[in-house]
Amino acid sequence: MFKVEFAIHVRHKTGWATFRKEGQLPFAPFTGLDILDEYPGQFTLTHVAWDGTSQLFLCQSTLDMPRSTFRSLRAPFLKSKWIEDEDARQGLNGH
Repeated sequence: MFKVEFAIHVRHKTGWATFRKEGQLPFAPFTGLDILDEYPGQFTLTHVAWDGTSQLFLCQSTLDMPRSTFRSLRAPFLKSKWIEDEDARQGLNGH
């Protein structure tokens, strides 16, 4: 099994939020791999990197949810065991 950390960068109605979740895969992840999760459903890996220090694959994806408010999307992510990276929050103007 390969240890992974997924990071999903979500663009919502008023800015950006990032959610992280650790897991394991029976094979090495790769760019373009579709992942299915309870929430947000399906997402595609856009970047994959090996972190030798932590001995895990860092996997990133971006979701565009322009009709969702931060509040409306945050709750289901947290319920599905994702952790918000609060330092990564940004408004649409970059602040």
